[in-house]
Amino acid sequence: MANGGWKRRGRLVRDERAGRWRTAKEFAAAAGLSESLVDDIENGRRDNFKSSTVEAVETALGWAPGSFERAGRSGHPERLADPEFERVRAAWPQLSIDARRILAALAELGLRN
Repeated sequence: MANGGWKRRGRLVRDERAGRWRTAKEFAAAAGLSESLVDDIENGRRDNFKSSTVEAVETALGWAPGSFERAGRSGHPERLADPEFERVRAAWPQLSIDARRILAALAELGLRN
C-alpha cells in the first residue's frame, strides 16, 4: 500500500490513542508493544508490521479485526461494541429515573478517577 495509507492509519491510531491514554507510552503498555513501535505506527514510518502487532493495536483501541487495513483505505475503522455497555444500553429503557441517575453519576465519577 502507498505510504499515504500508512500515514492515515498512523493519524487514526494517534487520534484514538490520545482520547484514551495521555501518552504513547501508556498506550504501548496497554497494547503490549514497545513505545518505539507505537511511535513508528503513529508516524507511518514503516509498512512491515507483524500481524500480531496489528492485532494488538486493534484490540487495545477496540477495533474489529481487519480495521487497521480498512483504515488505510477508507479512513474508518470498525469499532467493536463493548459488551458491558451493551448490557447497560439494553437495560436502560426499563430502568427507573433514579437508577439512570445513579448510573450516570457512576460514569461521571469514573471519568474523574
